[in-house]
Amino acid sequence: MTITHTDHTDHADRAGDLGADGPLGEDSHADLGTRQSGAVGQHGAAAGPEEVPPAAGGAGPQLLLVDPRMLVIGVNTRADAALDKAFVGSIADRGVREPIIARRDSDGVLVVRKGQRRTLAAVQAGLDVVPVVIEAEPIQDEAGRQVDRIVDQLGENQHRASITEADEVAAHQQLLNLGLSAGQIARRTRTPAGRVKTTLRVGGSDLAAAALARYDLSLEQAAVIAEFDEDTDAVTALVAAATTTPGQFQHVAQRARDARTEARLRAELTAQLAGAGVRIIDRPEAGRRSPVRGLDELRSTPKVKPGQPLSTDRHARCPGHVAWLEHSWRADAPLVVTYGCQDWAGHGHAERWADAGQTTTTGGGQAGQAGGAMSVEEKAERREVVANNKAWASATTVRLAWLRQFLARKSAPKDAATWTAITLADGSHDIRRAMEDQHSLARDLLGLGDSEGQRWYRGGGRPHPIAAAAATATPGRAAMLSLAVLLAGLEAGTSKNTWRNPTADNLAYLIALQGWGYELSEVEQVALAHHIDQSGPAGLRGDTREPGTAPSDGPGGGPESGEDGSVGSGGGQEPSDESLPAAADGTAA
Repeated sequence: MTITHTDHTDHADRAGDLGADGPLGEDSHADLGTRQSGAVGQHGAAAGPEEVPPAAGGAGPQLLLVDPRMLVIGVNTRADAALDKAFVGSIADRGVREPIIARRDSDGVLVVRKGQRRTLAAVQAGLDVVPVVIEAEPIQDEAGRQVDRIVDQLGENQHRASITEADEVAAHQQLLNLGLSAGQIARRTRTPAGRVKTTLRVGGSDLAAAALARYDLSLEQAAVIAEFDEDTDAVTALVAAATTTPGQFQHVAQRARDARTEARLRAELTAQLAGAGVRIIDRPEAGRRSPVRGLDELRSTPKVKPGQPLSTDRHARCPGHVAWLEHSWRADAPLVVTYGCQDWAGHGHAERWADAGQTTTTGGGQAGQAGGAMSVEEKAERREVVANNKAWASATTVRLAWLRQFLARKSAPKDAATWTAITLADGSHDIRRAMEDQHSLARDLLGLGDSEGQRWYRGGGRPHPIAAAAATATPGRAAMLSLAVLLAGLEAGTSKNTWRNPTADNLAYLIALQGWGYELSEVEQVALAHHIDQSGPAGLRGDTREPGTAPSDGPGGGPESGEDGSVGSGGGQEPSDESLPAAADGTAA
């Protein structure tokens, strides 16, 4: 094979034929791809044999370094060259690394056979020369040549295997090990910086990298698995969800995150109590017959005025002073410390609201006498309540994240107008409460929340942020803002009690989200099961679809065009743990 460098001295003007504005624009290849002959220039003049020298010394393949502007883009099976900025940038940085394949036509002009995208990208990138392998044309009749060309071009593209995400992760990790920073990897490989951060996060976890290579996972799923590099149980659950029920993956991940947070908090609180010399016990069974009571239920002695609580500081010297951990509905404090007294009656305390001089309030049972053991059914019920309350908190985090993405759409789903009209006409206690709250959750979900020093309030002289956004929005976006107000109001009406006692508003809300593409978690499906068991889905908020049936325009799972981890987003009334049966293992609902 002969390597020849063409002489470009006489081509300066011809290279300028690309146009007065410089190199080809991104859309110029659409015109070039249809030309059968003529140079890539506005005058259409062909590059003559004297401009691209013929092969010297034989008919074998010849490698030339050619000005890409002298190549002619012939007919190609690829209708759209799809030149993205990253590809053109890579060509600009490193040149054309794989030679373009061309054949000479009857006039000696080089016509690109393979490498349409490389040629066009080289022109856009302003390269002076590109490597071109010149093949002989062995077929004489035109039809035969076209058949050969189509088979060649199909074969080149159909049988080309793209690099896998696992390979990309490994390559980026190797570059990192060789001393390149994440930013340098992104620049030199023309890969978005966010994607490089994700690949390096996966590459830094042996478990995540192995899972990505072995299973049919997305890079984003592998990145989540990397969060739990030291928790093999969580990794196993995540891989199972990704491969069998991918719609549940985010829910499984959030439950694992919340469980990890709770475990860390439990360890921290336990260490603090132990350091303070406080005896830690399992959560006691609730009820006035229990020998262990919380300090907020007691007063120091029967002689103290009824209603006067027993303070922690004052009780700290009591031999019965103990503490245990309770689950809380607060997102910022999923566990709280409760102080109490073990054998409170024996230590001379009295129930807080017992009559003056009395140890207990009127009622059956001796103070401090332990109640009967919980039955197997009661223990099972309590475990279910504890697990589902936690699961609802995790689902709320996922649901709010989905809402933020969904509400960023430029237009509402096709059936949203009907749903909005029915919801407004039916009226809703939750939506009325949201109006009284100035639609604070809707503003937060839309990114229109209060900024520091700019809190919005009615009568403050400024329009409501959502109203201001609607005033300048397109009709489609304005409809989306209306939908946001209603959905946020219904979301604010949920609580950890929703899974077992859903209201009609709660059910209408979950059914609507499911119809628009939200994947209900298992605990949210439990809430819907209450409705289905009682009356079936038809008729609720005018919805006649079965749960899970998407509207005619398909799921609405994200923005077009392209944590709040609260247990209840807005605050339905939370049931007291006292209303639930206690567990012997000290867990709380």
